[in-house]
Amino acid sequence: MTPRKQIEVSKQTREMLVKYFETTSVSVWRALSFRDNSPKSQRIRRAAEQNGGVLLMLTPAMETIHDADNFMRQYLPGGVLIECNKNNSHVDLLKNGKVVKSWDNVLLKNLKEIQQEAVKLCGTVQQVRRACYGSCALYVVESLPVQYRAEVYRRYPDIKEQAESKPFVESVEPDGKAMQFFADYVILPTYEKGKP
Repeated sequence: MTPRKQIEVSKQTREMLVKYFETTSVSVWRALSFRDNSPKSQRIRRAAEQNGGVLLMLTPAMETIHDADNFMRQYLPGGVLIECNKNNSHVDLLKNGKVVKSWDNVLLKNLKEIQQEAVKLCGTVQQVRRACYGSCALYVVESLPVQYRAEVYRRYPDIKEQAESKPFVESVEPDGKAMQFFADYVILPTYEKGKP
């Protein structure tokens, strides 16, 4: 779940917004939950705030623990962890035990940006390319939920094998002499009897 904004209003304010803007309750809901950003939705949000609406930022629940070893650890859903060393102001962002990103000399005011980055890692599917006019959307397979990832590997078993063999391919060093041999190699045409 990524953080999202929402304006909370009373039932009476919602009904007033529907009448005042001559729209439907669904349109008001879409405007207040920032699902639509049309000029009318912006006016609905402004009117909601002027009539007692409260802007909320909805984020995944997180637990913060201050340990005796002078570390602060924030646990988020999806195996995401923010680990702050209070001795040297070093912060690590981890996903499933692996360090994704690190910062040095972090100030308390910078922690909010790190938390927002951590929330993005919480079980979100990573899109590499969006779909557009005949091209398919591309997603990072490892970011998919387990059941979908298993289905991808069931349908395309060679994908996992290719991903696992990638470190081997990267470790192969090209041989200059061999490359030159194949660059110079010429395949001579074969002639069949009776043809020029």
